[in-house]
Amino acid sequence: MQRNALILLSCILLSLIACVPVTPVAPKVHDTITVSVDVEPNNPNNLDKVIIARVTVSPEGKLAMTVVKDDPAIATLTKALQEIPQKELELTAENMEGDKLVMYSFKVQPTDPHYIDAVEEELTIHYGLHAKIPENLGQ
Repeated sequence: MQRNALILLSCILLSLIACVPVTPVAPKVHDTITVSVDVEPNNPNNLDKVIIARVTVSPEGKLAMTVVKDDPAIATLTKALQEIPQKELELTAENMEGDKLVMYSFKVQPTDPHYIDAVEEELTIHYGLHAKIPENLGQ
């Protein structure tokens, strides 16, 4: 009798669990780039940086800046954020093919999930800013 009651209770609990709607968790999408400057730019022994701005990238590829600390580099960042939407951005990548390191690039549209990576690369390479996606800092 107790065994049948336990089986019945188990079935009821399992049916309740099965009825609970499960919402899939969307993968985390990075949406912020931090822009920083050297604390002591004339001291090569001090690699400390201070964040001067955060750039958010919307799913549509719109760029917005939040100034954290006033700095002359804000002018460069402002200019970059005006020019970048007009550009066709490319993202570079590398891959080992056999014993050779092969580098390649591909175009990235503003709605592409990798657009933020292309913006980060553009700010760093073409505008000379220290731009990093916070989740990428350890890489």
